[in-house]
Amino acid sequence: MAVDSTDPSISIPIGITIGLLASFVQSLGLTIQRKSHVLNQALPEEQQKVEHRRPLWLLGFAIFLSSNLFGSIFQIASLPVVILAPLGAVSLLWNAFFARLLLGDVFSPWMLLGTLLIAGGAVLIAVFGIVPEPTRSLEDLLRLFNRPAFIAYFSFLAFAVFVWLATAHVVEYSYHRRYKPVDVSPPLSPLVVPNVAPSILTTATTAHHAVDPTSPTERTPLLDRKPHPRSKSSSPSLPPLQAP
Repeated sequence: MAVDSTDPSISIPIGITIGLLASFVQSLGLTIQRKSHVLNQALPEEQQKVEHRRPLWLLGFAIFLSSNLFGSIFQIASLPVVILAPLGAVSLLWNAFFARLLLGDVFSPWMLLGTLLIAGGAVLIAVFGIVPEPTRSLEDLLRLFNRPAFIAYFSFLAFAVFVWLATAHVVEYSYHRRYKPVDVSPPLSPLVVPNVAPSILTTATTAHHAVDPTSPTERTPLLDRKPHPRSKSSSPSLPPLQAP
């Protein structure tokens, strides 16, 4: 059985005004919290503190919490959902205002245009979205939910969501399998000689080192405190000089 509700305890204009004020205070609390984060990050690392040890952050959190508690009670009691949604979008306007005022953010012409569009859309929804609806009982809602048209619509909507989710997971899985990242081997150690074909430079160096093993190379230590003298067998013996 439908019961008309034409005498609300709080009028809609008063509810909209309370919603705007609550959104204003909520954005102020969020901006104060952000200001606390910015100031804390500007300090040296040893002087930085966690959130609950910063008075400015606690002040912003208290303002944000109080505006949500008291504002939501009056808004839900007096405003329909079609007006509550645009009132939530108005908080973006207050965020931009306080970000420019307290944080010094740049307010570009595009941000100004977006702010005007959001404000205009919220006003239009608030003006033309007020449709008188009767308050329905639980029996009325159950009877409406059992209508074949609603069951068919809700079933089609659930099936479409399930298909899109399954498709997204399959595409993501196939993408990861096709473009699997290649394992990059760690860089070679300086003491390990890569197994590559010798070039002209490495061939010349190797040949010279084979003739004279004691010649310095890139592996020869800079300071050799115990030099090893050349063995007599390693150096070719010269024939004795004969007197004429």
